[in-house]
Amino acid sequence: ALLGVGSWYFLAGQFTTTPNFGNLTKPAAASLAAKNGLLLAWADDFSETVPVGQVLRTDPGEGDRVRRGGTVTAFLSKGPERYPVPSLVNRTPEDATRALEDANLKVGKQVEVYDETIASGRVVSGSIEPGKPVKPGTVVNLNVSKGVPPVKIVGFANKPFAEAETYYTDAGLVVKRVEDKFDQKIAAGNVISSDPKSGSLVRGKTITFTVSKGPEMATVPNVRLMTVEQARKAIKEAGFKVKVVDTGGIFRRVAYSDPGDGQLAPKGSTVTLYVG
Repeated sequence: ALLGVGSWYFLAGQFTTTPNFGNLTKPAAASLAAKNGLLLAWADDFSETVPVGQVLRTDPGEGDRVRRGGTVTAFLSKGPERYPVPSLVNRTPEDATRALEDANLKVGKQVEVYDETIASGRVVSGSIEPGKPVKPGTVVNLNVSKGVPPVKIVGFANKPFAEAETYYTDAGLVVKRVEDKFDQKIAAGNVISSDPKSGSLVRGKTITFTVSKGPEMATVPNVRLMTVEQARKAIKEAGFKVKVVDTGGIFRRVAYSDPGDGQLAPKGSTVTLYVG
């Protein structure tokens, strides 16, 4: 009998099986271990499903053989594995990548964007706000600065030069005004053209404007009592167009003109001759 008991003990009696510690709190697990003649060692691990502070698994596992009085390691849940997204603003992409990897995260796409304050080549923002806890391996995309945006050229033709100057100066361009020119259609002080006239410019570059002096004026010559042919020639040589109105007189001479002789009128405008 003694031999049989001894054999049983050495072959099986000194062993028991690990009870189910699943989801027990630390005190409850310790109590269960004591009832089963076992000691507990403690460890931690992450879990997406088991609440913090409860047993998520053991080693040996439930039902596995363990020596009586032996030690079972119980893993208490730390809750879901999460890592805060680091601050990435104003870092180089390389530095931002290292920071994400150190936080058990991954860098994703890098998109270049214009920014008013962040220097070219540095991170403007990440796709996830700093400090937000995320799963390990989460991909964070980076917006990388291309520097300040260029100034778009907008049209100011036939608008006051003062408006164009204010707009582009405020936008960061250098405004230059070349020699003004006469223009028959654009009022004095308004813009005739700009260089460049479209596209965009980097801040600090120069945009050049040509501004109208208004139409070039000329004096209407005195053509009274001239023949139509003489008057027409004189008017054209002065830079005007000619219109003749026959008033039905018998002398066939120019009675007067409109505008009248000695008056200023825009070159290229029409002077009407009244013949009688």
